[in-house]
Amino acid sequence: MGVRCGARKEKVETECFVEHGALIWSKILEIYAHARKAMEDSGNPTQWGDSYPPQEMLEEDIDSNRLFVYMVNGRLEAVFAFILGPDSTYAKIEDGQWLNDEVPYGTIHRLASTGDRRGVASEVIAWCLEHCESLRADTHADNKIMQHLLEKNGFARCGIIHVEDGTPRVAYQKLSATVHMQEE
Repeated sequence: MGVRCGARKEKVETECFVEHGALIWSKILEIYAHARKAMEDSGNPTQWGDSYPPQEMLEEDIDSNRLFVYMVNGRLEAVFAFILGPDSTYAKIEDGQWLNDEVPYGTIHRLASTGDRRGVASEVIAWCLEHCESLRADTHADNKIMQHLLEKNGFARCGIIHVEDGTPRVAYQKLSATVHMQEE
């Protein structure tokens, strides 16, 4: 996938992170540290605290081929987990309903960027939607930045789900254009 930026072309890649390369691993940890600080600075100090995601979770994501890195011109700009198939935390939704609970879906989790480039979240979301008909995400009620990014990218606020530790999250879903056409 290529993205035009001004008069020059950029090489944009989203790839599954498979190898435990020390340089890229340290950059991933740096990106997550930056995201935790940005969350704290924007009034959301508790969603990720000072240690989320734990290294064990990231290693599990790697082992399960669901940790992805987003690179532009060979530079790591973002990291995220993209999971195809049912997510147990989405089985029960309160104060609303999913747009479509019948279409297989993907879920985006743990999205974090360097903060150096605008539009990264939108580009990652677009990539995810190329790989599924329905995309779900959730975020903390205090994470106004992520709520804005999801809503700006066409996600609908569907209700409240509870993550593994029982805390509530605002749940979102976006259907691909092909699902919308099938429903009409």
